Amino acid sequence: MLVLVVFQLNVFSQNCLPEGITFRTQTEVDSFQINYPNCTVIEGNVDVSSGNIRNLNGLSVLTEIDGYLWLSNCDLLNDISGLHNLSSIEGGLHIAGIDRLKNLSGLEGLVSIDGIFEVVFCDSILNFFGLSSLSYIGGDVQIHSNLLLSDMSGMESLTRTNGGLFIGFNEELISLNGLQSLTSIGGDISIHENNSLVTLSGIDQVNSGSISNLEISANNSLAICEVKSVCDYLIAPSGSAIISDNDNGCNNRAEIEAACEIVSNNEVKIAELIGVAPNPGNAYITVINRSDAVITQLSLFNQLGVKLYTSEIELKQVDVSFMDKGLYILEIQLEKGCYRTKLIIN
Repeated sequence: MLVLVVFQLNVFSQNCLPEGITFRTQTEVDSFQINYPNCTVIEGNVDVSSGNIRNLNGLSVLTEIDGYLWLSNCDLLNDISGLHNLSSIEGGLHIAGIDRLKNLSGLEGLVSIDGIFEVVFCDSILNFFGLSSLSYIGGDVQIHSNLLLSDMSGMESLTRTNGGLFIGFNEELISLNGLQSLTSIGGDISIHENNSLVTLSGIDQVNSGSISNLEISANNSLAICEVKSVCDYLIAPSGSAIISDNDNGCNNRAEIEAACEIVSNNEVKIAELIGVAPNPGNAYITVINRSDAVITQLSLFNQLGVKLYTSEIELKQVDVSFMDKGLYILEIQLEKGCYRTKLIIN
């Protein structure tokens, strides 16, 4: 019986194509399962590049790609729903020059990309709906030259990248909404020439210690840059800070630092009303509310900025007995402001 089960698994699922594969016609896509029966994991690169390809339904059996996935210049491709069983891409995901693509619906099963993630020159893409399961990117995130992109919604599950974040030349990009869960990167942040962008809200939670260099430049409408990640970075930058040619309030480093100081003063006032005890703690901590302020959310982060716990229920006592000894960040979100403090577990 055991031998039969193992045999059946090998028959119905196997790795293939270490040399990779290229698709240039719809017939090649449609014939994939016939030409490569039982192939679910492609070990090499996958290149889909042709104005002749209308859908990717023939690739629906794929669960992993160990190389790169290139999707480019497919003028007739309206969606990528044929990739709905794909859970990981090791080499990287490049999407370029697909003019009819409005979002990334079809990639709902994708959990990780070990390499670069790039979406460029897609003139109809509006957002990143379809990436609801994507939590990790191992390389750079490059989002540029997308004519109608309005925000980053759809990427709410992304918590960490091991590369930098480059967002540029997106004419209709209004906000970075969708990146709220991103807490750690492994490189530079560059926000450049997004002429409709008005605020950096969305990258608030990025740990400043994970940022190598910072560039905020040539965003004509950008006036709100005093988000926590940027303020913290400017206090103790690990690299360069290039800030220029944005709107008033974000036009140079001095303007941002002044705005950050106002935000910091407001946080001090909040700290007079909200507290936590005991600190250090080892079993339960108590949230102290000295006012009628409404607490909307409570979150705990480790030193790398990774969110470990969150609750949208107003709690007076929080169980921390499951946490290892060490230093953490406790964040208490109010209707009008946010309180953050270091929390020691001993």
